[in-house]
Amino acid sequence: LPAHIAVIDREGRVITINQAWTDFAISNNAAGLASVDVGANYCNVCRRAAADKDADAEKALNGIESVLSGIENQFTMEYPCHSPEQQRWFLMTVVPFGSGGAVITHLNITERKQAEEALWESGNRLSLAQEISHLGSWELDLIANRLTWSDEVYRIFGLQPQEFSATYEAFLECVHPEDRAKVDDAYSSSLRENRDTYELEHRVVRKDTGEVRIVHERCQHFRDSTGKIVRSAGMVHDITERKRAEAALLEREKQLHTMADSIPNLAWWANGDGYITWYNRRWYEYTGTTPEQMEGWGWQSVHDPQFLPKVLEQWKASIATGQPFEMEFPLRCADGRFRAFLTRGHPLKDAQDRVVRWFGTNTDVDELKRAETALRYTLEDLQRSNRDLEQFAYVASHDLQEPLRMVTSFMGLLQDRYMGKLDGKADEYIGFAVDGANRMSSLIHDLLSYSRAGRPGAKAGIIHCGEALDKALKNLRVTIAEHKVSVTHEELPTVIGDVTQLSQLFQNLIGNAVKFRRDGVNPEIHVSAKLMEDGKVPGQSGARWLFSVRDNGIGIDPQFHEKVFMIFQRLHSRDRYPGTGIGLAICKKIVEHHGGRIWVESKPGEGSTFFFTIPQAAGDSANG
Repeated sequence: LPAHIAVIDREGRVITINQAWTDFAISNNAAGLASVDVGANYCNVCRRAAADKDADAEKALNGIESVLSGIENQFTMEYPCHSPEQQRWFLMTVVPFGSGGAVITHLNITERKQAEEALWESGNRLSLAQEISHLGSWELDLIANRLTWSDEVYRIFGLQPQEFSATYEAFLECVHPEDRAKVDDAYSSSLRENRDTYELEHRVVRKDTGEVRIVHERCQHFRDSTGKIVRSAGMVHDITERKRAEAALLEREKQLHTMADSIPNLAWWANGDGYITWYNRRWYEYTGTTPEQMEGWGWQSVHDPQFLPKVLEQWKASIATGQPFEMEFPLRCADGRFRAFLTRGHPLKDAQDRVVRWFGTNTDVDELKRAETALRYTLEDLQRSNRDLEQFAYVASHDLQEPLRMVTSFMGLLQDRYMGKLDGKADEYIGFAVDGANRMSSLIHDLLSYSRAGRPGAKAGIIHCGEALDKALKNLRVTIAEHKVSVTHEELPTVIGDVTQLSQLFQNLIGNAVKFRRDGVNPEIHVSAKLMEDGKVPGQSGARWLFSVRDNGIGIDPQFHEKVFMIFQRLHSRDRYPGTGIGLAICKKIVEHHGGRIWVESKPGEGSTFFFTIPQAAGDSANG
């Protein structure tokens, strides 16, 4: 026999051993069995091993002695046997034999132990997987009416094995009272109708906490050789959290739909592949369509056929790349007319950056597009009118100068030859005519300057404002010297502009400060500039240079701060302060041509500070 067999007498001496014992002991030197031979005392071999703290040897010795003494009719034990190649397992059996002796058998059960270990490991993994997934298994023996549950089913139902009678009726007691009839009917009808499977969702009440949980069950029936159903097996999946998440998601969807229904825009939801699943109420009101007509890709029917191919191309490109969709195109309304819409589609992505849904809106921009078109035409008309007015002003002022020069010349001759030779009235009239002609000449000259101000110049480019200021001061050097004017300035930046126009701007502002000086006070004028961050200048965006020209003159009443920049506006008589009232209007036109704005801060008797802005250009700096 392949089993290792030894026969011992009542003293434990070996009477005989089989060949399998000898071969195994010699080849493996296993557990001291190589010392066991005919005549040797088997019990003594076990005692020596037990003395070396071998627990298995001690257990074997106690078992052998209990059989030899007649206390036990049989003794069995499993023990491992270590060899250089592997660990083996043996089943040791001791039974009485002859007059007081015994037969000892060692059977190799290594394969069985390995199978048991693998089965235990598999069962352990299955139990862990069920626990992690909240998925339990059960089996019902219909013949014996005995129900078997996995550990996870007990956890789902909040029960301990000792608390459960393991019958179908006991299971029904765990089902929510309102669902028991439904569950029992599902199982019973599957048996009556001889169906192989059934599945359903229902509620259970946990025994330990009283908490209501939702489970999904699937059952499979098994038959005997006659086709009769004799056994049922199934799975129980705790889907409570999933159902709660689904309910929360449905509630959120409902809220989103309510919000989308309340907006004036047309709105829609689509799957990740672009298949539209929902439109808001405004969409159906506008298009006059039904959900059945619009399902999926039905929206194409309300598009202008001329634009549809381009819309499809761009929409499919967004679906393929996951990039937002934005496009303007017409949509047909219920009465058949088309209106322009701005459509935007925003992708919603999961943790793996995959598009799972799209949310889109269609905003009616028809009125805006019409207004933009009308505004564009109006702007073109205004630009054309401005060009015509500028041309007219230039031509008129230019053409008026020739006859005016003749009038001025002859009035001067008349004054030189006949002044004092006629009566007093004639001298007065001649003086009025000469003064009027001179004022008319000055007015035409200023009007010509105004018409030219702000016109694009060939010299526009990067300029240094310090150079423009120097040029203005050179033009005013006689006036500055005559009135002992002090002009100071800080470091000025480089900007993009026309040096001639900026020089005229500084010249007009400084000239104004000299003209409107206080009696007995030498004019003091200071020019500075500082960079203002985006949004720091009221009414304007973008970083800008803020220039200021400050004087110590007579000042301006706040109620006239806006009026002084209007053409031909004067606050004083010509006798006191000569001029035509165009200088500051020219300044305003130049500043606006450079993309800025101009204003004044002043009080009577406290001087004035004129501010103007010019946008910062790339590379601008206050480099002196």
